[in-house]
Amino acid sequence: MSTIDSIKNALFSSLGNKPKNEDLVIPVDGYSEEDEDRAKKRFYGFKVNDIGLLLDADIRSEVINHSAITPIPLMPKCIKGLCNVRGNLVPVYDLYEKFGLSKTESTIDNKKILVLDENQDMAGIEIDEMITTLEFDEQDMQNGIKTDNEIINQLITYSYKENGNNWFGFDHKQMFHIVE
Repeated sequence: MSTIDSIKNALFSSLGNKPKNEDLVIPVDGYSEEDEDRAKKRFYGFKVNDIGLLLDADIRSEVINHSAITPIPLMPKCIKGLCNVRGNLVPVYDLYEKFGLSKTESTIDNKKILVLDENQDMAGIEIDEMITTLEFDEQDMQNGIKTDNEIINQLITYSYKENGNNWFGFDHKQMFHIVE
């Protein structure tokens, strides 16, 4: 059967009509019938030290390179200061300070700011590496997996395991409200 016939089969099946050859049906949305039962959820992932943190892909976010951060006197150490994002003053948090983690020389030099949310809820966190997009099956969600860090554990809402690595759902809004 030709490529054109395969495309016609996919079109017929998407319109609810019976395809000419059911064995050659190509799903229009890219998923097979086996995948229909497995709902995928997309996340943004980044690491702090070796701890993989996940943010829902629905969260408005952007990465800013080399933005100047203005320190604010008398603030907790976990608040680095403010940066200007298109005319908005955005507080920037240092997760290493917040979580009591040690920094290496490479983490000091390669800072980027991950700006989350928008308008009055906008806040930034310093990250080391670029954010990546990850997909997990919802049925593979793990419960009860925690890190060795109690502060991070308070902010974990779910976790997934991928290739032996744990990824933790990170409640960033809760972190922004818990300022030491």
